Amino acid sequence: MKKNKLSPHAVRIILITFLVIVTCGLFFVAFAVKIKNPYQVSIYNYESYLSKKIIGDIKKKYSYHEFSEVNEFTKAINKQKAVAGIGSDHQIAQLILDQKIKKINFNKVYEDYSSEKLLANYPKILRSHLEKYEQWIISKIKKENPTNDKSRPHIVYDQDDSSKIIGFEADMKPGVDHFYEYLIPYFMQDKVIAYNINKKYRDHLKDIDSIVFKDTNWLTIIKTLVEKHNYKHISWTSSFLDNAMIGQFYATESKIKNYLISGKITQLDNKNYKEVFDHFFNFVKEATGRDIRDVRTNKLITSGLELVNDIIEPSNQRADIAVMYNGDAVDSFYAKDNFEVLGDQQQIKYVRPKNNYMLLDAWIVSNAISDKDSDDFLEFGSKHIFKGSNLSMQELEKEYINQVYKNLVEEDGSKSKYYEENLFKNKDNNEIKTLEEISKSFYEENYDVFKDSFDFNPSVANFDAVSYTPTYEGIIDFVKKYYFLKSDKKPNQEVVDLFSIEDNPNINRQIYQPLDLELRNKVTDYYYQKTKS
Repeated sequence: MKKNKLSPHAVRIILITFLVIVTCGLFFVAFAVKIKNPYQVSIYNYESYLSKKIIGDIKKKYSYHEFSEVNEFTKAINKQKAVAGIGSDHQIAQLILDQKIKKINFNKVYEDYSSEKLLANYPKILRSHLEKYEQWIISKIKKENPTNDKSRPHIVYDQDDSSKIIGFEADMKPGVDHFYEYLIPYFMQDKVIAYNINKKYRDHLKDIDSIVFKDTNWLTIIKTLVEKHNYKHISWTSSFLDNAMIGQFYATESKIKNYLISGKITQLDNKNYKEVFDHFFNFVKEATGRDIRDVRTNKLITSGLELVNDIIEPSNQRADIAVMYNGDAVDSFYAKDNFEVLGDQQQIKYVRPKNNYMLLDAWIVSNAISDKDSDDFLEFGSKHIFKGSNLSMQELEKEYINQVYKNLVEEDGSKSKYYEENLFKNKDNNEIKTLEEISKSFYEENYDVFKDSFDFNPSVANFDAVSYTPTYEGIIDFVKKYYFLKSDKKPNQEVVDLFSIEDNPNINRQIYQPLDLELRNKVTDYYYQKTKS
């Protein structure tokens, strides 16, 4: 019997109808999701430098993205793809002048806000850092707008004293602008040279117990490790701004050319950027004996997480030395989290070069979004990201001890009376014992619970996940007092010093230079041409 077959025309009709139904179905599903989640706008974070809980909270309301190069975030802001995220100080300064980001409505972030209270919560070194960028913006405006045209970013002078600068105007709205008003500080970092001290997995290292540095300039530190102690493998950050400054430090310290005028580093420009990078390449060759492109010795790495793993991985083919941020070095101290086989043994030591640089990462908000959407994000952040960041050390201490008590009772409720007696001064449990008043034996007995109770506050929990130095005085003091304690209730002072970024007459910290697009393109082209293997 002959079977009935559909004609080619009928088949086409059926296929077209099917595709139309599927397409419409997908459209309505997407539309329904959009209606259900109307605020799925993009938040950008550097790598994974947020706690998993905060990332999870962000994903419930926003589209979450990670970037590895700060320029990726800049492009996202310029193309209006990002509404907010974590930027870096030099990027933020340029974005202010480009009018791409808006002032932070701090009233949505903190109760009882005032600029005086806000700045008082920042450590002195951060306030000084912010002021350096304030002055950089003012200098840049003077250069770019010498007539002080009011239709462009311009300088604001005191009405009673026309020679006195009181700020700048960049957002073209009433009022005086200041650099600190455009950001919520997140973490601050400076540079250290970390070196592995585990001879079990770096058996080529020599006399590691007798390492002494006659000077803390860049060349002396690296050469001492390479020539006297047989350190062979060095990992460098691939950041061109970092390495440009190292080149300037090397040239200055070696008396080749002075780039530190009155303690302030010379700015890169169209005339000097090539020679500055050549100084860095010469430094690497002199310090390690090999070219920057010789991967047998020198390795350029883009990720801080990769730098951490490279310096601590139990293998004699991995880095012996790493030039890294102090927060990544703190993370390297606690290597068990990355490689369990390493246990609790200390893996690295470090040196902080005397000529250094400081980086501030901060939350910023795009100028492309409405004030309502901006306020919505800031209110969300005040509950899930920034909460508790402005608390005093005493307030944090109280919350922490209460969290320790809660966790202990959850483990063994039958001992609640015993826990109360050891953690509180009164029967109402509203007056805590300080660290000094908690007995050494009780602390040692419950050490694991004390170490696992730092999730009581989003800002502290975020430090616990990331290890970078916070930007609020109260959290810094709390972390220094409690986080680095050993089981005998004594601090690991070496890690405390590594964590701490403070004014020090022996450390000269520079700021990162903001670059306009034209100079950035020239710099990156030359740098990557010279570093490409």
